[in-house]
Amino acid sequence: MELFSIHSNPSERRAFLRKKCDIPVMGLGTIRDIGLGGLYLETSIVPKSQDVAVVFELDSDKTVIANAVVVNQRGANSGSGCGLKFVSIDVNSRVHILNYVNERTERSSVEEDVRSSLDQFLKSWPDQYSLVSTEFKREIADFRLYLNQLKTALIREERKLSVLPTADKIKACESVIEFHEKDLQEKVHLMILAVNEVIKDFSETEHELHRSYFQEQLLDFTNDSEFFNRAMHKPLGYAGDYMMMEILYHGTRQGETLWHKVINSCLTSLPMGDGVRNRAWYLSNKILKTLESRLSPDIMSLACGPCSEVEIVFEKSPSKGNYYLVDQDKEALQHAQNKLARAQFKTKAVATLDFRNDSVKRFLKDSKGIIDEYPKMD
Repeated sequence: MELFSIHSNPSERRAFLRKKCDIPVMGLGTIRDIGLGGLYLETSIVPKSQDVAVVFELDSDKTVIANAVVVNQRGANSGSGCGLKFVSIDVNSRVHILNYVNERTERSSVEEDVRSSLDQFLKSWPDQYSLVSTEFKREIADFRLYLNQLKTALIREERKLSVLPTADKIKACESVIEFHEKDLQEKVHLMILAVNEVIKDFSETEHELHRSYFQEQLLDFTNDSEFFNRAMHKPLGYAGDYMMMEILYHGTRQGETLWHKVINSCLTSLPMGDGVRNRAWYLSNKILKTLESRLSPDIMSLACGPCSEVEIVFEKSPSKGNYYLVDQDKEALQHAQNKLARAQFKTKAVATLDFRNDSVKRFLKDSKGIIDEYPKMD
């Protein structure tokens, strides 16, 4: 049964030919289909008259009033039923039906899931961050505004510099980066000090709430840093993977635009990043002293990652050494192997490299068994 009259607008006929429903009509039965032209009524009491006055509620505040005629009768699952064609219906009732059909069109499970998520968001959002400190919000809001203005300014400056010859452009870009990365580092330092003062006496629950707020406010900026993006999303499944270490060692100004390079430089230049870089130099000096005092020493790097300390040693000394390079990540080992092979070829360093796929956990659990697999290390 088509529920539209022949006079219905063609677009309405295409979009709303029929909508299944379950709407009780007092004294008549239950509406199972509805449209702008009429409805199908499941009922055990077929109207005796061809003319029927229909009154029913779509929602608690939306009542439909219409005059209809019976256009056919047929069996239904729970009894007989009949089709009713509207012959006169007021404008408000017609709008109510149109909205009902439009809003309640059957959705796929994915659509229902999306709508459920959005409904949940609307219900929870007003209270989600109501307990975040006002002072904390102010500090983050000021910093976010600064980042937004800095990003806009760098994009604008980069457009201006794009017309320069390549050599001049590179030099000018380096100058811009040096200026802004220093300013950004100072602003980050001040923001961290201010935020730490606010949260210093917080409970763990309060810390978690404020950490979440901090990330929600700033992630769209910090994720423009390749280093920070990798730290957050952990593409290899764990923090501190070998590519993150490589960015800290060699890619502090990594990125496609001035903004990307400045934000990456700032976030890799925090004390944590300095600690990683200093570690490589510290260990390389330890290894060099060992090479000076021993003939062909055995040296192990456990959880070796990109082996930057060994690369530094190759550049400084051709002395012979036997390196046991151990990591649980096969991808990290392959990267280190390729990298040190190039470094050996370039520096003519004399060294034996033994790459092994193993984990710190096994070293802790099976120390006796491991002793037989490796020589005593220098």
